[in-house]
Amino acid sequence: MVIYREVSFRDLFDILVDSAKTTGGIMLIVASASLFSFVCTKFGIADAASGLLASIAHNQFVFLLIVNIIFLIAGCFIDANSAMYIFIPIMLPVCKALGYDVVAFGVMATVNLAIGQVTPPVGVNLFVAISIRIKKGLEVTLQEISKAVMPMIAASVAVLLIVTYIPAASTALPKALAKNGSYTGDQSGTDTGSGTSKSAGNDNDSFNTIEDYSDLDWPEMTWNFACSTTETSTWADGGRKFGELMEKATGGKIKVNVYATDQLTNGNQSEGIQALMNGDPVQISMHSNLIYSAFDPRFNVVSLPFIYDSYDDADAKFDGEAGEKLKEILSSYGLHCMGIAENGFRELTNSKHEVKTLDDMKNLKIRVAGSNLLMECYKRWGADATNLNWTETYTALQQNTVEGQENPLPAIDAASVQEVQPYCSMWDAIYDCLFFCINQDLYDTLTPEQQAVVDECGQKAVEYERYINRSGDEEIMSRWQTKNDVTITDKEDMDIDSFKKAVDGVDEWFVEQLKDAGYDDGQELVDLFEK
Repeated sequence: MVIYREVSFRDLFDILVDSAKTTGGIMLIVASASLFSFVCTKFGIADAASGLLASIAHNQFVFLLIVNIIFLIAGCFIDANSAMYIFIPIMLPVCKALGYDVVAFGVMATVNLAIGQVTPPVGVNLFVAISIRIKKGLEVTLQEISKAVMPMIAASVAVLLIVTYIPAASTALPKALAKNGSYTGDQSGTDTGSGTSKSAGNDNDSFNTIEDYSDLDWPEMTWNFACSTTETSTWADGGRKFGELMEKATGGKIKVNVYATDQLTNGNQSEGIQALMNGDPVQISMHSNLIYSAFDPRFNVVSLPFIYDSYDDADAKFDGEAGEKLKEILSSYGLHCMGIAENGFRELTNSKHEVKTLDDMKNLKIRVAGSNLLMECYKRWGADATNLNWTETYTALQQNTVEGQENPLPAIDAASVQEVQPYCSMWDAIYDCLFFCINQDLYDTLTPEQQAVVDECGQKAVEYERYINRSGDEEIMSRWQTKNDVTITDKEDMDIDSFKKAVDGVDEWFVEQLKDAGYDDGQELVDLFEK
């Protein structure tokens, strides 16, 4: 329009229409690929395909060769985004299981699919190139440009092989820039989160053994377990432990598939719970009471401030009358609670200074979980509290959009928050639990004897999850102090009384909030947890 003057304002409308058609076609492909990916996950196709790939590829060399061939062929016919939606969920678990660096895998996949952009017959960039008319007489055909790019494709494949089989070529710079061992791509020495649960305790611990109940005429079934956290989390390990115990108890008749990060509901935590209530595609789940509070605010009672003296006190409440009341509420939503596991005490981190007294908290910009109760507590403590998606929190902390956050140590560590939060206060103010539930309709299809076995396995899985969730705290704090130079402030060094005084009466506020929402048993619930 400006240089060659071959396009006029009258042509703009037609150009915009053509662009919309092209973009619409690409978006339709991407949407279809996303739907295909969801269907693969829901019906276990991705899991089965991963298993098949793992059975064929017994080492990194064979696995990478197969992956490159698949990507090169796929790149000839579908765009890069669609290929990633379809193939990455299948290939990544095998990549981790074989100990191949996930950053190198991502670079390899990107380079491979970039080659597909210039590979006939559906190379997107080829069609863009032949559609550009520089000037009359310089037009090229698809056949001509396809021949011309062959030397470039050959060179690109050579680079791809280097990137694939010499992963240091793509990981050297990220590793060099990573601070204090924060690089997380290397899978060679980590637990992959797939297959079996982490070892814990010894053979004498009750959660490691189960009797043989295979004579109870079990139906052959596969149950899907869902949780909000990553596949290496204690939540997911609790689901795997339940699956191991059930498979052992039933002689292999009942199997459990573990889907972390709420894969079956596209990462939506509330929809994960709703899917559990529906019984499809989730049959079992482990979710926090704070997430359940979106369905029923009474579940927030668990997180009233300073109502637990210790882990033992929390266990006594959840294994006693208070826990039974929560299970009763869960049953009204079509859920059978096999036991109550834990997320843990939500400790406070920030980037400004040590928090020891109430005055230290004033005006700190704190990211808190999406709970009206938590927002009210932090308001009373004088903080500038805000709700923010957990996936966005690290960047917000890094950019000082918010200055602090609160979570149990394993969750903080998993997100590498300690890299940008040099102060941590171990105040044990607020605690949240995990409800380990099975769909009631599914549970009712079992005989009373079979139900007793499910409950036994569920309770053992809860004991196991509590054990591993607590056993890592000391190691986490020691590592933070050594590698990240984090200042840990112990509870004994804090003026806890000032924080307690500030939230005095918040339980009465909570009961009134429940009354306004139409719940008359709020005081009964509070009494059960405060006695």
